[in-house]
Amino acid sequence: MKTARDGMYISKINHEHLTNEQMTRLLFSSIQDDQMNGDCIFVAGSSKAVKYRLPIAVELYKQGRAGKDVDIHINTGANT
Repeated sequence: MKTARDGMYISKINHEHLTNEQMTRLLFSSIQDDQMNGDCIFVAGSSKAVKYRLPIAVELYKQGRAGKDVDIHINTGANT
């Protein structure tokens, strides 16, 4: 599967034909910070996201790496 580095973008992926292996590679393989700003900060959910992923996202936000108009939705997986 190609990535943005290879000229393929998430917005161009047909989600109906995306395999579990492709999703895993897309979300977790070769993750590198290019030090560029973005439109938003995406935090993939998991049972440990609040402990491990959210603090990093908050720090990136504080550094001004994403715009100020950002909606944050947290789903802890608990039934409400």
